[in-house]
Amino acid sequence: MGPQIVYFGLATTDGCVYCANPGCDCSGWPTRTPNIPGPTPQIFSGDGGTFRIVVEARPGTSRTPLATPNFKQYVCPAGSVVPNLQIESTRNMGNANNPVCSSGGGYNVNGGIAGIDPPNFAPEPAIITALRSFAVGFVYTKSTGDACTFVNGGGGYSFVSPIATAQFCDPMSLPQAFPPGDSLLTVQLTDAGGNVGPTAQIIVRVSTWTPTLTVTPTRPTATRTATQPTATPTATQPTPGFIFAPRIAAPPAAVTRTATRTSAATPSPKVSPTFTATATPTAT
Repeated sequence: MGPQIVYFGLATTDGCVYCANPGCDCSGWPTRTPNIPGPTPQIFSGDGGTFRIVVEARPGTSRTPLATPNFKQYVCPAGSVVPNLQIESTRNMGNANNPVCSSGGGYNVNGGIAGIDPPNFAPEPAIITALRSFAVGFVYTKSTGDACTFVNGGGGYSFVSPIATAQFCDPMSLPQAFPPGDSLLTVQLTDAGGNVGPTAQIIVRVSTWTPTLTVTPTRPTATRTATQPTATPTATQPTPGFIFAPRIAAPPAAVTRTATRTSAATPSPKVSPTFTATATPTAT
């Protein structure tokens, strides 16, 4: 039997392992996931879609050592070489139409990794391209002192499992970030004799970001902008039956005087006193 996987899980971008045993506190970063894969895929929750993927293994029942990786980090194998670390996801990571490793062997830093659903390691071109594109993100070490993980905040870097003899670590990059939701990862390894070991699986769950409307009271600034008042009259609805307008007294009608003579100005005859002399005889 080929290599046995003794740890398959995630670590934060600085190497703190997602685990739940009492000694794995990572300076206040406890998680809910056991550090030994079980028969049911363990769920690792993470935000942002970027973290470290960690695979640790030891020789299987055949006692044959793990094969020396036939790839280097960020260097795609030539031709159709199948990597001896074989890992795949059920969902696309990044632009799957533009793979990290093309058939020509060139490394595409902005490329993606195609999802294989359901998991399948058949020697088909599309599957081989996905395996190659995923594997070249990993760095390999046989020394626990060169591990990319730590299980205790003050304990230094080391393998997660005390029985591991090798570690593969992928720091992940933004172009190949996990999409929101659940992605099932499946991994298997081959040893120096070409024996394929049993698979291990985990579920990577990335939260779906939903914008939340948060109302935060804001104190108004002390900057006042002088605003010219607008002389806009406010229309007031008049009370029905009434004319809501100031009453303006009508000016007095102009008096037109027409000089009308009703009679000619005939002066009254001047009455002169008339004296009548009456002769009265006088006795002589």
